Amino acid sequence: MTIFGWLAITAGALIVGGTAVEHARNRSLQPVPGRPPVPAVTEENQLLEALARGEVLSVARTDEQIKEVCSYIDRRYDCSDFRAITLLRILYAYHARLTAGQRERMENCLASFKYWLDEPGDDSMCYWSENHQILFAACEFLAGNWMPHRVFTNDGRTGREHAARARKRILTWLELRWRYGFTEWYSSVYYTEDVAPLVNLIDFAGDPEIEERSAIVLDLLLFDIASQGFHGVLISSSGRLYEHQKKRPDAASIVPVLRELRGEPAVQPTTSMIANFVYRSRYRIPAVLSRVAQYDGEAELLASHGLNLSELRSAGLIGLSDRQIMMQWGMESFTNPETLANTMRAFRRFGMFRQEPFRDLAYLRLTVLRLPGLYRLLSRVLQPQSNGVAIERANTCTYKTSRYLLATAQAYHPGSFGDQHHAWHAALSPTACVFTTHPAVLPGEQGPFGNSPGYWVGSGRLPHSVQHRTVNLTIYHPPRRSGILSGRLPAFTHAWLPEREFDEVRQIGSGLAARLGDAYLALLSAGPFEYRREPAAGDDADGRNEVVQAGRTTGWVCTVSSSADGESFNGFVARLEASRIALSGGRAGAVPVLEFETAGREYRLEFGGEFTVDQAPVPVDYPRSQSPFCAAEREPTVVDVSWEGHTLHLDYGQRVRRFD
Repeated sequence: MTIFGWLAITAGALIVGGTAVEHARNRSLQPVPGRPPVPAVTEENQLLEALARGEVLSVARTDEQIKEVCSYIDRRYDCSDFRAITLLRILYAYHARLTAGQRERMENCLASFKYWLDEPGDDSMCYWSENHQILFAACEFLAGNWMPHRVFTNDGRTGREHAARARKRILTWLELRWRYGFTEWYSSVYYTEDVAPLVNLIDFAGDPEIEERSAIVLDLLLFDIASQGFHGVLISSSGRLYEHQKKRPDAASIVPVLRELRGEPAVQPTTSMIANFVYRSRYRIPAVLSRVAQYDGEAELLASHGLNLSELRSAGLIGLSDRQIMMQWGMESFTNPETLANTMRAFRRFGMFRQEPFRDLAYLRLTVLRLPGLYRLLSRVLQPQSNGVAIERANTCTYKTSRYLLATAQAYHPGSFGDQHHAWHAALSPTACVFTTHPAVLPGEQGPFGNSPGYWVGSGRLPHSVQHRTVNLTIYHPPRRSGILSGRLPAFTHAWLPEREFDEVRQIGSGLAARLGDAYLALLSAGPFEYRREPAAGDDADGRNEVVQAGRTTGWVCTVSSSADGESFNGFVARLEASRIALSGGRAGAVPVLEFETAGREYRLEFGGEFTVDQAPVPVDYPRSQSPFCAAEREPTVVDVSWEGHTLHLDYGQRVRRFD
């Protein structure tokens, strides 16, 4: 054997031996718990509300409330930043009503906290999602300004130094939202967690640039809420949404914001961090946003939110700078082929392998995998379900009148994993609604990432879903073969349609027709279906609420109408009985095609392909905003909102915010 042969054998042995040692080290790594062993309920928002309303407080009771919330934060449990943001409003606005001991407890807590990934300490707090980024940065900035000369014990920096660090991240986050919009689009859950830090910065930053830019971005967020509102709640497609908010959007934490936009009485008590918005002091809502929220006429709203993973590199957003990490992880992209290598570099830099949600990434901490292209190849071959956590660019269409709403994320990455994405939604009231999912688990089973994706949350695989005004077509077509880490793919899809929320539900030949007052919706199935009570709901369900369509490839059509459209309910039902719905393909490699014909119109959707109405292609790629209220291009220079004689002019670059 030549010397080169011996060198190759020796190198191979060293690689195998070294990899075995690294694997053993990775297996021994113990994750840090993300939540307390017993679920903790803290009352910082109730305390804020009591202070804001001028209630007489019990010193002992307040001591206990502050002790509980500070103890939670001291342990660095996940969502500590949710609690810290309200503590800071209490300190800034109501410190005079606290005892010296209460102020000291809160200040000690805030001065020992960990505010960003590069600070010392192992924990499982989520720093990276879009809402957590601004929460942590706002908390650090406000805490630093409150105690500028104090040395923060976690890293030895002064409060002034912390405020300077956080200022950069705040401005980065604001600029990304202005440029690309909200990744967690139309989320009635996570918009709350953007609103709270923004109003606190506006009220307390003492920094004109941060205050002005925060107000501009908050205007954009409130425009989203106002324009997507229906019957006083935020209802639409969404980047992140859970089961409860899908089924009961009237119970979402963002509701008080929409009520104020509409000039309706506040809801009390306010037990979420939205109390920071309710009891703000400086931010004024532009009149045009209130008019948009109050409008209940016909409107079609088209919009674009975020970026695709394929756009990150060309935009200079792959790397380890705060701006790059904030965009990548704000999209919750960790294991995708485009980002896995960068994720591993960042995890090494920040020492994150004990993070409970990412325990399994520790197994990839192998020297041999650092070779160029191996992480990308690994992600493509294994196809882990975690790839579906990523939230990519969404082109959204919402069509609504005073009687109904239909909203869709147009052609949103068909066939890919879906973690908390909500592809489409139709509603006649906040709770008289319908939507479909491909379950990732069966009833009673836990989702791969805790509560998602689940039976109703997210999708095992996302559909190809499209909309043209009052009609939605949706095809589910999971792949026949999946990766090693793809999980099980149940061979059915289902719809939520709660019988008790409608005045009438009729079964027709190909589906169901439902009426609430003089508004109607129909859910049509391309195959045999069963209308039943959801098994997981048990005796809690009042009537039937789940429509199940069996098959690996399934198709659904939803359409809405009302008496204002010139139809009676009987006429609506008769029209649909005479309509045609057909799903072809899906077997032996044939691409599925869903066709729907009604009232002389022909709708056709090819999975992964074109959507046509009367043989004309329907565009599903939109500018930043296109609606009766606002027209703005992607990555806008200015945004103008105008309605009913009121205007709002926003220019982020020039820090101009002008409204009447």
